[in-house]
Amino acid sequence: MARPVRIRVAGGLHHVCARGHDRQALFTDRRDYAQFLELIEEMHEEIVAIVERLKGETWADFRNRYGDWGRDVVLWAGRKYGGMTLKELGAAAGGMDDVAVAAAVRRIAERSRARARLRAVLKHVTRKCIM
Repeated sequence: MARPVRIRVAGGLHHVCARGHDRQALFTDRRDYAQFLELIEEMHEEIVAIVERLKGETWADFRNRYGDWGRDVVLWAGRKYGGMTLKELGAAAGGMDDVAVAAAVRRIAERSRARARLRAVLKHVTRKCIM
């Protein structure tokens, strides 16, 4: 069975695979790869700025707090919309290991099912990320 057709939105963000067809390298030029990494970093900064405005705190204030909804939202959005790996997200969050990042991403998704306010925050972040 063929995969569903991907929705393409002008100016939208799209998931990028880590390898090409038949496991070929995606980037043959280091400059292209460097530009790709810059785009990921810009996306992370934008996500952090959105959550900072929602929380009224800076990233440095809440990035190391276990279970903090702001930190977990940033990790979730960075994974879902920023194309960042668990390792990259962990480094950005002050040295979390990838297992802890994966747990935080799962935790925020599960909590949002039961909490309307958190669901609204995720929708707001999603709208900002796909604009």
